[in-house]
Amino acid sequence: MRRYSVDTLYEWFRKILWEAGISHGGKGTGPRVHDMRHTFSVHSLEAMSRSGLDLYYSLPILSKYLGHQSLEATDGYVRLTLEMYPELVGKIDNLCAYVFPEVKIV
Repeated sequence: MRRYSVDTLYEWFRKILWEAGISHGGKGTGPRVHDMRHTFSVHSLEAMSRSGLDLYYSLPILSKYLGHQSLEATDGYVRLTLEMYPELVGKIDNLCAYVFPEVKIV
């Protein structure tokens, strides 16, 4: 397997952004190559959840795949998304319906 240098990957990433018409604010102001790792992580966890794999088991699998030494390191990569847990939103709405008053903008 051949490894690419960080500079080579960054060059290709910038070319792809340019071809796609996506603006880039310069180094450190995104989009970043690292953002693809976050996106991959969230989509992978979502796919495991949809396939019926318990999240208790999914997170260690993803963590190992990403090469992390701890689950805490992986935790920063994944977010609970509305697509993954639409039933939670309904439950929270039912529980909190009267806690937060409806705000009407005039």
